[in-house]
Amino acid sequence: MRYLNREEAILQAVKIVKMRKKKFFFTTLDRISIASRRFYEISAEEEEKIIKGFNESDNTLMLVVEMDGRLIANGTITRLSKKKMCHRGNVAVSVLKEFWNLGIGKKLLICLEDYAKEWGLSQLELDYFSGNERGRILYEKIGFIKVGETPNAFILEDGTRYNNIKMVKGI
Repeated sequence: MRYLNREEAILQAVKIVKMRKKKFFFTTLDRISIASRRFYEISAEEEEKIIKGFNESDNTLMLVVEMDGRLIANGTITRLSKKKMCHRGNVAVSVLKEFWNLGIGKKLLICLEDYAKEWGLSQLELDYFSGNERGRILYEKIGFIKVGETPNAFILEDGTRYNNIKMVKGI
């Protein structure tokens, strides 16, 4: 068996497609991050409603990354809909832990930024949880800057607390 080098793995893994009526967002990605495991308890019905909303929205796009037919990452961009804020978009990315360090999250963010430009947006925004240093480093590397922090934004059942950190990038 031949192992792929880093570049080959990225090329093979990053098959990005617009999601169309697929019912796997949370159930398939439930191992991705603290956010999906600990912060979001979601039923199949709620999941279906979210996916349906994405599919019917002109302001939200979800990209998924598949490798050998397996969903390994996703990214979303949502354009704010109010007239005074429609130049802004909120992005989010999740990658299965076993696929970290392949450039997939970076590639997703770059693709989402390209869509943002097509939509005529001039600012991207994201939120992440304190303790996500890998995410922070990536976001800063591609030009996001920290603009705020909400202390104790999330309190888990075990009492663990996480701050919510807000970043923006002009495009």
